[in-house]
Amino acid sequence: ALDVPAYVPEPGSPPITELMPFLHAGVGSGREALHLALADAVADRTRPTEELRALAAELRAAAGPAADAVAHVRAASARVARDVLGQGGAFGDEASLILSRGRGSRLLVLRALLPLLGVRTRTALARPFGADQGAWRFPSPGLYAQPLLRVEAGKEVLWLDPGLRVVPFATLPSAASDAEAPVLPEPGEPPELARTPERTRVEEKREVVVRIALDAEGGAGIEGEDRYHGAAGAAAKGGVE
Repeated sequence: ALDVPAYVPEPGSPPITELMPFLHAGVGSGREALHLALADAVADRTRPTEELRALAAELRAAAGPAADAVAHVRAASARVARDVLGQGGAFGDEASLILSRGRGSRLLVLRALLPLLGVRTRTALARPFGADQGAWRFPSPGLYAQPLLRVEAGKEVLWLDPGLRVVPFATLPSAASDAEAPVLPEPGEPPELARTPERTRVEEKREVVVRIALDAEGGAGIEGEDRYHGAAGAAAKGGVE
């Protein structure tokens, strides 16, 4: 093609692959093979250790014999958020090392801890709203950029985002709601493609209130509040910790 105007992206615009025609050629087995490869890459990061077993026993004793699966998940989430600081971390470290250090991926620690409490837990990689939503025969791992936990707590399925330390329980960022999410299988399990809930438990929003009081001499007193709710509040608090 000749004399074609350049594509100039706007801030926050969709990726170019959603606007421009293109041909994608590759070799491989498609999305399922990618899921299995990603599962293999993190499988040995959540091996149970004596430290993790001791923490699970402590949480189980504190919860009492009447505690259900949701109570165990709440207690484990709160404890890991208290003991592991910072805003998430890479998948390169093992869960036991992260717990000892108090820094790193809370997701990996919870992924290792919850099964020790009898709660079926799997890592899921959601395709967030800002990612390319096109159909790919050979998808890239970069499409699934939002790591989450899919937790089966009795009859209830919970989605957790431990990357935000002070996020309300089982609350996802709005960008990860109603998103395609491959569930990484354990060895021997088939790949599973799930979808995150359409609505999060705590709505993500921002409220700004400004109060202006005029005086008789033409001056003014100004005060205001800027409130963040849901995952946005957790992200804002994490930014100033």
